[in-house]
Amino acid sequence: MTAKAKKCMPTALYRNNMPVTYFNMRMSIVTICLVFIPFLAFSSYFLDEISRLRTFKKIKKNCLLLFNAICLISVNPIYAANPSAATVSVTVPALVQVSGLGDITLSPTNLGSPATGATTVCVYTNVLSPLGSYYVTATSLHASSGLFRVTNGTNFISYGAFWNTTSSSTQTVTLTSGVKTAQQSGGSNTSLTCSGSPNANFNISFSSIQIAGAPPATYSDTVTLVVSPS
Repeated sequence: MTAKAKKCMPTALYRNNMPVTYFNMRMSIVTICLVFIPFLAFSSYFLDEISRLRTFKKIKKNCLLLFNAICLISVNPIYAANPSAATVSVTVPALVQVSGLGDITLSPTNLGSPATGATTVCVYTNVLSPLGSYYVTATSLHASSGLFRVTNGTNFISYGAFWNTTSSSTQTVTLTSGVKTAQQSGGSNTSLTCSGSPNANFNISFSSIQIAGAPPATYSDTVTLVVSPS
């Protein structure tokens, strides 16, 4: 009797009425789904957050740039509007000047006539009404009651003082010490130095009686001339 050898086949293992191999595959698929799908979701969320963060940073950067621009415009208006204009104005007041006065020295020898002396003057004025007009105030250092006087320290001699609106020594306007004259004319309105040609004259006169009645000595006075526009 010949015995036939039987081929041994592996007996299939079962779990929950399913072969173990099939069961393991299902478990692997489930595991992959449970792990990979959340990973994909998280990755998508993470990428979205990065995108939002970049957008936020960009918005923040733009806001900062805008804020700086506003501050720059507020602090430096020159950047806000160009070009800008500046108003230039000059106010020229009424101006006068007197110059060219010289000392007057007298040494009278003829007691029969007055002792006179004079100095020419340059007067500049920009007064327009009338053109070239001005006022003069002459003040004697040793004046008394409006009289011009010279002194030797003890004795005094009165003398007359006069103003002329030309360079001539003619006694035109009688001066009172410390008192402003009426309006004069003839001042230069183009040159501070009258172009080298004096346009006024200050002159004095001692009467022969005053000279004859004074003790011998050297007498002196200082006269201050002030020219004003009004």
